[in-house]
Amino acid sequence: MGFKAVVFDLDGTLVDSSEAIAEATAMALDRLGLPKKSRGELLGFVKLRPSDYIRVVLPRDECDNGLLRRFADEFRRAYRRVHLRLVKPVDGAMQALEALERMGLSIGVVTGRTLLADYAEEELKGLGLSKYIDSLTTYEVLPRASCKADLILECLRTLGIDGKECVVVGDSPEDIQAGKSIGAITAAALYGFHTREELMEFKPDYIVQRIREVVNYICACP
Repeated sequence: MGFKAVVFDLDGTLVDSSEAIAEATAMALDRLGLPKKSRGELLGFVKLRPSDYIRVVLPRDECDNGLLRRFADEFRRAYRRVHLRLVKPVDGAMQALEALERMGLSIGVVTGRTLLADYAEEELKGLGLSKYIDSLTTYEVLPRASCKADLILECLRTLGIDGKECVVVGDSPEDIQAGKSIGAITAAALYGFHTREELMEFKPDYIVQRIREVVNYICACP
């Protein structure tokens, strides 16, 4: 087997945090007396980058720096209250991690979370997934990172593994671009927050309908 590691994105790939993000957003809007959004609208915004997400959620004519800071503070407080109850592993996540561990592969997790970076480890522990993870890299760990590729490289550095020796699994175009930029094999998770069309535009090496298919792919490689 040519691979030594699998690096997973977190939100939408290893865990489903959409309900927690939507609930925390609704609570923050309510606390600040801002116009409410429907559950469908909030879930539709989850795939956006944090900076874009906040600007879409908040009223455009009131979106000054002061409001951004107040919303960010309320959002973090609300997320802390609900995330351990609402964040769930994607279907088959634990079984896939167990299988990869048995195969002797190192497992890394990288997340582009900014406001919520410090909750990632707690969530993985609460879901029983952290025992399989050899390295978790966030913007809190590497604040100087300028993009997802920097985070993946830092994750691989801690594992002592080269980019060409790993598979990067993610549900966003950014994940696919980052994996390709370091020479990794890329697997697009179609079960996450982004559509097939959005992901295929960036030409992933492989697509997975379920997380278990990552294991099947690696088993099939010479």
